[in-house]
Amino acid sequence: MTEPQPVSMTTATAAGSSPSVFRLVIVYAAFGALWILFSDKAVELVFRTPEQITWASLVKGWLFVGVTSLLLYGLVRRLVDKILVASLSERESERSYRLLTEQVPAIIYRAGIDKHSKTIYVSPRVAKLGYEADEWVNTPGMWEKLIHPEDRSPVMQQLAESHRNGSSFSAEYRLRTREGEWRHFSDEAQPVFDEDGNALYLQGVMLDITERKQSEANVHRLAYYDSLTGLPNRLLLMDRLGQTLTLTRREKRMSAIIFLNIDRLKMLNDALGHAAGDLLLKSVADRLASILREDDTLARMTGDEFAILLQNLDTAAHTASRHAHVVADKIHHAMKQPFSSGVEDVTITVSLGVTLFPELEHDAPDDILRRADTALHRAKKSGGNQTAFFETDMEEIASQRFQIERELRQAIRADELHVYLQSQVDADGNVVGAEALVRWQHPVRGLITPAAFVPIAEESDLIIDLDGWMLKQVCRLLTMETIMNTPIRISVNISPRHFRQRGFVQSLRNLLTLTGADPSHLTLEVTEGLMIDNMNDVVAKMTELAALGIHFSVDDFGTGYSSLAYLKRLPIHELKIDKTFVQDAPDDPDDAALVEVILSVASHLKLKIVAEGVENQSQADFLNARAKVIHQGYFFSRPEPAHAWLARVSGPENSH
Repeated sequence: MTEPQPVSMTTATAAGSSPSVFRLVIVYAAFGALWILFSDKAVELVFRTPEQITWASLVKGWLFVGVTSLLLYGLVRRLVDKILVASLSERESERSYRLLTEQVPAIIYRAGIDKHSKTIYVSPRVAKLGYEADEWVNTPGMWEKLIHPEDRSPVMQQLAESHRNGSSFSAEYRLRTREGEWRHFSDEAQPVFDEDGNALYLQGVMLDITERKQSEANVHRLAYYDSLTGLPNRLLLMDRLGQTLTLTRREKRMSAIIFLNIDRLKMLNDALGHAAGDLLLKSVADRLASILREDDTLARMTGDEFAILLQNLDTAAHTASRHAHVVADKIHHAMKQPFSSGVEDVTITVSLGVTLFPELEHDAPDDILRRADTALHRAKKSGGNQTAFFETDMEEIASQRFQIERELRQAIRADELHVYLQSQVDADGNVVGAEALVRWQHPVRGLITPAAFVPIAEESDLIIDLDGWMLKQVCRLLTMETIMNTPIRISVNISPRHFRQRGFVQSLRNLLTLTGADPSHLTLEVTEGLMIDNMNDVVAKMTELAALGIHFSVDDFGTGYSSLAYLKRLPIHELKIDKTFVQDAPDDPDDAALVEVILSVASHLKLKIVAEGVENQSQADFLNARAKVIHQGYFFSRPEPAHAWLARVSGPENSH
């Protein structure tokens, strides 16, 4: 092991003792001169004869020898003591320095002020890299060769600058260990100068900061990358989108962004499990990455949504649009190949929303993402497995939808909503029930039908608030004497989103208790889409509510997820034939056949049938000729305010 080499002890001691030796000579010379001067005078004054003077001179000489010997002994002893103390102090200092360099958790070094910065000394801590201190010191250029090639040039430039200016040296770089691992180091060094101001060497400290760098990388990865797929996340996409927007404006070129949503991923998750869903997401990410250019950015936005940033497509908008179309087609084609989910192979489809940019002078990243999301929404509303490009009217529609959603939230609180009832009648026209429908009395736009706002509410949890309001109003109606003293049932639509809420059953129980409504007069209309997800939960909830006397009706039967299996498992009481089948059934053999199949299913399962959209006598006759059907439609009754309906059905005739 190479020991630290400060200025040598001998040189330091000699240099330190020079003034003391000089003082010793001065004292000795002064004493001798004064002795000779005064002792001779004293002899001449005291003694007179030659014999006495000779004898006195002899005694004086011996006395001089004795006194000067004592004086010299004292001076030399004092000088030697100083030298010994200095030597011991320096050895202790050297020992302390050596202990410090061995114990400090860093590599201490001294390097020459020359072209190659040859190492003069390195502490034993260098063994952590797999090298001996002697090897490090005695191998020319070893330190430089171990620096990572990407870091070497800037580090050596900084070192050269330090040498030229006699300034400090500071750098961060990677060093290769003997095992081939790259470790990150922070290197700080200061020049040491002699008394004349000449730089002697660099005294430095190399601190291993690998763990800190790894922590910083982990923090960066968590902040800017998706943990499942390893793709950039929304935050990093926004940053790159901002950079691309600046570049495209400067170069007057068009870029594009594609939003991608995996169709029906939730259904796949429920069927195969979330582990399989995660594996599918990673596989989709890998396949998308394989078909994109190196300069494109693929990011994961949310659970089932990805974004693709296509940079610098062309200067002309129509050419850039064509490029984006080509990429979209490649994506659809790539998704046709089955994916392995770890459980079974699955085939998926995706919906794509595309927008070009910059479109407007004041375009911002948020504006671009909003347009892409609007286009994606259009693609999904069209049935999925499609590509939709953003058009200006989409933004206007999106703005209108947002306005309606915001005003609807306020309308629920401000009692702007009203319950309308539409009669359900038997073959003789007697009222046997009614469907509760919501109407919105807007303070500016007037009466708004459900078709204008219910689909918007269904896209968010707003539908839960709307359903809750309707249930409360219907339960209050059920406490009216007009209803309580008749077998009339009032049906109300319940959205799948609301029904799936964890506390749905208990909240309905509480509402019935609070209002005093009889559950045997309440029918909940659900759609076939409810049966797709978590069938066991649906069965449990329906069974518990049916035990209270609540009936269930399948709305729009035959238009969605039609399966006889769920009809057997669920406590269903009636089926509602959608008006699209009813309207053409008397004249269209296909619709007639479908209606007859539904009637046959209901008959075999002993379920009631309600036909929606009965608007003329021929439709009513067609239905009555084939089964016992309850009719609902304009031919018998239009929706009317609840109070007016109640007043009518409580009249002398319970008919249309």
